[in-house]
Amino acid sequence: PAGQGGAGGFVTVTTGTGNATIGAIDTSGGQTQQGGSITGGNAGNVTLTSGGGSFVLDGSTIDARGGTSAGTKVGAGGSVNVAGPATMSGTSEIMTNGGTNGTIRFNSTLDGVTAGAGVLNLTAGGGNVTFNGPVGATTRAGAINVISSGTLALNATTAASLTTSSTGAVNVAAAVNTTGATSITSDGLV
Repeated sequence: PAGQGGAGGFVTVTTGTGNATIGAIDTSGGQTQQGGSITGGNAGNVTLTSGGGSFVLDGSTIDARGGTSAGTKVGAGGSVNVAGPATMSGTSEIMTNGGTNGTIRFNSTLDGVTAGAGVLNLTAGGGNVTFNGPVGATTRAGAINVISSGTLALNATTAASLTTSSTGAVNVAAAVNTTGATSITSDGLV
């Protein structure tokens, strides 16, 4: 409808055989100042695909949130799919929340650059957060913080800390090992 926020574009990043440091990627939906039935724009999806290298999350921000409106109509969040191996350092954030929430998925490994260093904040609103590959198997990951009311699925995890606040189920497929706090809050099954 007229006045609705614009949709965010879709972004695909593919590495060659070297590593690619991710800076800021913004596919969030456009905002609108109109209220009533006018909705903010839908966010676009982000896909990070490996051609042999790793993605480095070092102070990275991936924003795939739905756009807001003057009323309560929020556009759909996009999904973020990290299909290749990734490493973390610094403080990074991935956000996919919206009127309907996108998912965050790590399909390969996630390791620290330096053992136990870095912070990764994942906000999926009602979307699912999935770690299909091991976390910290080669080098201990840093602090991982997950906010989602969808399902959180963990593979073997070795990190400095793991904090999650979820109203959905938390599925733990293998051991979780942290040197600091582990806090899993869920209204679903753990």
